[in-house]
Amino acid sequence: TTTLASLRVRGVELLARGPLVELNRAATDNDGLKLWTGQDGKPLGRWQKLGLITKPLQHQPGKFGWKSNKDGSVTVTLSHTASGRGKWTDCTHTHRYTLHADGRLVVDNDIAFSGADMTDLRRAGDRLDLVAGYENLTYFGRGPVENYNDRKAGSLVARYETTVTDEYVDYVMPQEHGHHTDVRWLELSAARKTKSPALRITGAPLLEFNAGHYTAEDLYAAKHATDLAPRAETIVYLDAAHRGLGTQSCGPDTLDRYKLTAKTYAFTYTLTTR
Repeated sequence: TTTLASLRVRGVELLARGPLVELNRAATDNDGLKLWTGQDGKPLGRWQKLGLITKPLQHQPGKFGWKSNKDGSVTVTLSHTASGRGKWTDCTHTHRYTLHADGRLVVDNDIAFSGADMTDLRRAGDRLDLVAGYENLTYFGRGPVENYNDRKAGSLVARYETTVTDEYVDYVMPQEHGHHTDVRWLELSAARKTKSPALRITGAPLLEFNAGHYTAEDLYAAKHATDLAPRAETIVYLDAAHRGLGTQSCGPDTLDRYKLTAKTYAFTYTLTTR
């Protein structure tokens, strides 16, 4: 799949996989119980029919173009269609990478959905993977515990320092975890003794994110924490929007205002290194 193939600074590679649109999250107990039948009336059942549960989202490359800008920057434009069921009208992702003379890489994203059933999804955003070693995490947003658009009043906006490993939440049933809202920026770095540059991701003005050593599909496949094998890479999900949790494991679903029902989403973030 055509995407940003490399982000190399002073001879050191940062990317294990470039940004691609992502719609999946590991189902929570509130989304539906993955080991039980009869989940058709819950969000999990709908997402299963869309092919957005067990397998990674599939991407097909579309248009490619580039241009020089008056300020000396260069913009590369890519597009992909994406689907979990081979229906390539489901989602179109246009991403534009503008490299500035000072080293900033600005990433503009437009995500569009087509079809009546492509609504009330779990996330609209990007996933990118960093090479092994990016374990230190600092962010300016809501924390320190996980929070969501319908569950964030108790999480204050501040600067937090932690590790990617410590973002894992040890639920009895492995599931989505470690999400953060209202994030101004996050920075990932390796051990100080290495030469790996730190990567800062800055929202314009805000974004939501997860950083961990598991993909959403890894978590969904696991029945117990002992089934999980952490990846060496750091998996980063950057979201324009992310569905609320609700309480449907034993109560009502999240309110409509916390669902992702728009047909288009746009967001921008900037990558810088030091």
